[in-house]
Amino acid sequence: MYSNGSHPSDTTGLLQPLRPCLDTEWPDLKNPLVPNVNLQFWEREWIKHGTCSDFAHDPLNYFKFALQIRASLLDFKIKSGDNYKVEDVISLVDRLDSVEPEIACNVNRTTKVIQL
Repeated sequence: MYSNGSHPSDTTGLLQPLRPCLDTEWPDLKNPLVPNVNLQFWEREWIKHGTCSDFAHDPLNYFKFALQIRASLLDFKIKSGDNYKVEDVISLVDRLDSVEPEIACNVNRTTKVIQL
């Protein structure tokens, strides 16, 4: 049960106010053409990452905060397709919210491109 009285399975319903922004800024890149796949993707992201975050009982604010970080990175000219040192991105996020995030790079299984 979340602080707002909802149940964990209600996460996608709670995200409706953010849906347009999440669809644009945080889509499921593995299945971009499958209808409503983003809802399932966000539910998995919430279960895997959000429930262990500072917002463990508040999925709406977890996703709001993630979108704020993304916007802030763009404000600092950090954008998709460019190359950055992981340490520089960690330092920036730390300055934004006084937290040191866990950030790593991996290789996209489909495109074989290195991603943050």
